[in-house]
Amino acid sequence: MIVVLADDLSGATELAAVAHLHGLSAEVQTEFDANSQARVIAVDTNSRTCSREESVARVRAAAARILAAKPEWIYKKTDSVLRGHIRSEISELLVLTKKKRALFIPANPGRGRIIRAGRYFVEGVPLDQTVFANDPDYPATTSNVAEILGRDDSIDVPNIESAPDLARLARTVNESILCAGASEFFAALLPNPAQTIPALARSSGRTLYVCGSAAAWPIRRKQCEERGIPIFLNLQNDVREASKKNAALIAIGDAPPTDLSPRQLEEALADTAKLILDAAPFERVFLEGGATAAAVLRRLNAKRLLVCGHFAKGIAAFQIPGHSFPIMAIKPGSYPWQENVWP
Repeated sequence: MIVVLADDLSGATELAAVAHLHGLSAEVQTEFDANSQARVIAVDTNSRTCSREESVARVRAAAARILAAKPEWIYKKTDSVLRGHIRSEISELLVLTKKKRALFIPANPGRGRIIRAGRYFVEGVPLDQTVFANDPDYPATTSNVAEILGRDDSIDVPNIESAPDLARLARTVNESILCAGASEFFAALLPNPAQTIPALARSSGRTLYVCGSAAAWPIRRKQCEERGIPIFLNLQNDVREASKKNAALIAIGDAPPTDLSPRQLEEALADTAKLILDAAPFERVFLEGGATAAAVLRRLNAKRLLVCGHFAKGIAAFQIPGHSFPIMAIKPGSYPWQENVWP
């Protein structure tokens, strides 16, 4: 058993998707359960938006259960653009696993996300000059990785500019090292090479898109407008109309009510998604933004997601065991949907 400990749901689903493409059975859990036939279990601690103290407490509690199950190894999944209480969570896991040091690689060079001379770049642009400078929870005020992370001599963060860099560093890993970071480093560590597995075809059935990501909203609005997919921003006031459509997008938008906090908006969006799914049968649901996706799954009382296919690299298709809910896909808001998700 290989266990991934992620700080949000979209990160957990992303690595489950990676495992699937490497020919490994995988599932996502919101509470760790060792009674699984999956080779890879990705656990969401839902700790990115917590206080630092609470995030550490959640990692500690999850790690205690995971270590008792004696996994082959543990990977600490973090946000690729360095949002969250990364240093604190890695440091806590280092203590619990009794590893000597952590090799932390948040770069995803295949997506244009690299570290050069200690600075983080997205498609050649310094992190603090990208859309992540406006992140509501963790605005990027610098591209200097050490400044963002905070000093910790037990955490190594090497420069990474290419896939060969990842492969070279993966070969240096031994029992004394805790591996942490983004999806491409995890892929480099897996025992199986990536396989050619056909992606799921686009569907003509009813499709609901749920966008809880501020970073993704402008692009998603444009894509839906170009395809004639109706957009609903009034949340619960739009349930009746949205449930009548063959395809619909519900989102917070760029001008949400000022009297609601970001967390309250996520919960309201999740409430709306649940009401729509209760009102009409949908074939597929695409959830964007880890916190929003987690809120929707809580409404559905879903604690496990089984990988049943994939739409694209890093975007798996999931089913909730024991339920007739539609196929779901969940992704980070900072990555694009692929063409085959559109009806």
